[in-house]
Amino acid sequence: MVTESLDSYRQEVLGNPRPTAKQVAGFVEYAANAHSWYKHLPPVETASFCFYLDPAAGMELIQNAQGEVEVRPRDPANEFHYNWMPTDEYRRRFGVLEFSTDRGSRFLVGGEEGTIFVGPSGRALPPAIAEAGTVGWNAVVHDRSTTAWWWQWKLGNKEVESWPEESGGVAVIAAIADAIEGLPVVSSDHPEVDTEIRRLVLPEQNRQKRLAEDAIQRVLAIVYEGSARA
Repeated sequence: MVTESLDSYRQEVLGNPRPTAKQVAGFVEYAANAHSWYKHLPPVETASFCFYLDPAAGMELIQNAQGEVEVRPRDPANEFHYNWMPTDEYRRRFGVLEFSTDRGSRFLVGGEEGTIFVGPSGRALPPAIAEAGTVGWNAVVHDRSTTAWWWQWKLGNKEVESWPEESGGVAVIAAIADAIEGLPVVSSDHPEVDTEIRRLVLPEQNRQKRLAEDAIQRVLAIVYEGSARA
């Protein structure tokens, strides 16, 4: 796959309105729970997430048997995942914001017309955009990390033994261990948010989300203000 030049990327993206602060914040919240990160990401180490702009965001890509690709609005007949939404709703809420990670952010669905791709288009971003938009996220960013069930699971397996100092340090782990001590084993089917655990985890969730918002603002500056050289 050929990497795009920054100039051509800008020219394509600039045909779309700059996402508002509300859209940026809303998109980060959406991305944090768009997949089951609580089980697909490590609880302490981070995985790379890239936040960027894509004119194909919120659409579906159809690849036929000849390899030709068509980009079109999402068809409700292809809805299959809890994060699915129609293209017009996606664009209203998030503009052309998109994210990708090698931990699973794209779906492939078989259809009569060919393979349907839902999620990131897989474009090879200019290095300046990829660098500006990349941050590290882990499982804590997902809402399930605010449940007693998740912590019974992770502490029981001794998977969480460190915590960022700026979000409270290891004292947070000790406080959560105290909070779940003596609780009956919680079912994984529909675990409820624990108020005390949420209070303890929220600073770290917010820190990770701020990283993503800052990354998006860097990308917006490059595209709309020309803050990086082509």
